[in-house]
Amino acid sequence: MLLSGGGNTGRYASDPCSNEYMTGYLKYDAAIVASVAGFVVLLGILVILIGSTKPGRRWVSGPEGVRVRMAREALSRLSLDEA
Repeated sequence: MLLSGGGNTGRYASDPCSNEYMTGYLKYDAAIVASVAGFVVLLGILVILIGSTKPGRRWVSGPEGVRVRMAREALSRLSLDEA
């Protein structure tokens, strides 16, 4: 199983449940997986929303990305003026 432990030789070696992260019950395991998946989806949505604003684009792309975007915009303005 993906989340099962490789054996417990530490402080809680006498705990019978210490070797497994998953519970073995579909109801509880699905809740764990859904929580992690939901968190990843929400994190992705947050990055998309931040990236859709001008300050957010600057933050996501960094200084080099801003420089490249400005250079491309200037180049496209020049090619539109010549046409």
